[in-house]
Amino acid sequence: MIRFLCILTACALLIACDNPSISSHEQKNSPPQVTIDSPLSEIQNSAIKGDGAAQALMGVIYQNGLQGVRRDDFAAFEWFRKSADSGDSNGQSNLGHVYCAGKGVRKDEVLGAKFLLMAAEKGNMYAQFNIGKCFRDGEGVIKNDVEAYKWLLISGSQGNTSAKWVIEDLEPKLSQSQREEGQKRAKEFVSKDSRKSSGK
Repeated sequence: MIRFLCILTACALLIACDNPSISSHEQKNSPPQVTIDSPLSEIQNSAIKGDGAAQALMGVIYQNGLQGVRRDDFAAFEWFRKSADSGDSNGQSNLGHVYCAGKGVRKDEVLGAKFLLMAAEKGNMYAQFNIGKCFRDGEGVIKNDVEAYKWLLISGSQGNTSAKWVIEDLEPKLSQSQREEGQKRAKEFVSKDSRKSSGK
């Protein structure tokens, strides 16, 4: 199992190094991205202008009461929704999480799983971890240990240590054929994702 995760991680790193999504020339000429450490006014301005990543950051700021902002679950939900609508995977992942938890919005595990799956398919390792747990527990989706194992393997291959712990708990409960099928699906996803990144 550890060998499989190492191979999956190596493939992902090779793909990332071989096919950077932004060339060094483009990085130099593109405007700087806001981060959680950027001044609040900078993040707000970018979010208001429709920057999905900044909108997701605003959600995190309200959700956790950061940068002197009062904690507000509903405001966090609204920013995550805007970010998800713009197609940002962090916004989709966070929106899925708040729907599943019922924070700032009425709890809706089905809708939560839908947004988590959207973000997971875009490569968001936290969404991959959370949708894996949804499949494992049957929350918002039909329980499916093979799909759970697949998503947890993919998330773990990106360095998510929490996924590795859940995998260690899940693996003994799976048959050999379930483990093999989950590994096959994870490998196919990583391969498909790498082809998409390289434009093939």
